Amino acid sequence: MSIKCPNCGLENPNGTTHCQQCFSPLSPIEVKGTIEENVIKCPDCGTKNPPFAKFCGNCGKRLSQIVQQPVEEKVVEQKIESKEVAEQTTVLQVKKLKLIHVATNTEIEVPANKDYILIGRQGGARPVDIDVSPFKDSNIVSRNHAAIIIEPTGNVYIEDLGSTNGTFINYREIRKGDKCLLHDGDKIMLGREEKVVFIFRIEG
Repeated sequence: MSIKCPNCGLENPNGTTHCQQCFSPLSPIEVKGTIEENVIKCPDCGTKNPPFAKFCGNCGKRLSQIVQQPVEEKVVEQKIESKEVAEQTTVLQVKKLKLIHVATNTEIEVPANKDYILIGRQGGARPVDIDVSPFKDSNIVSRNHAAIIIEPTGNVYIEDLGSTNGTFINYREIRKGDKCLLHDGDKIMLGREEKVVFIFRIEG
């Protein structure tokens, strides 16, 4: 049994609360379907997801597109993953990322233990990692507004998630679904008219 996503049409495993392709909320109505045998196991909660899943259907963890290998190859795969994790950890330990709210000079540290950091206001389809609700004019910011994405290479991107009032980097608007590479000192505007503005900082 599976649950069909009303947004993208993906067949998700029975019991999944959000689509593993687009993370849209799923209806509890079950429909018949098939799921790929090869899966991606979520490193956080252990849920098995299809090989094409971008997010864990249980906890929302952003997944790599690595399909689980046969038993005889698992030892080699684990060694490779360990090396990649070590390299990524080294990069993140060197760099300390911050958002500085321009109007109040408030510093917000970007979580170092995540590679997908959701920005917005609480109460949306997904809980946010950086909540801008305490700041003035935050009502122009969508609940799930944008995401900061940290890649294993150390590059940091920001992506607009279909916000109502847009996301702007140095006054240039990012289209929904597009990723923009961030540099130290970049100005991030959540919405128009420079009401909720942050400066992106890389330290270390």
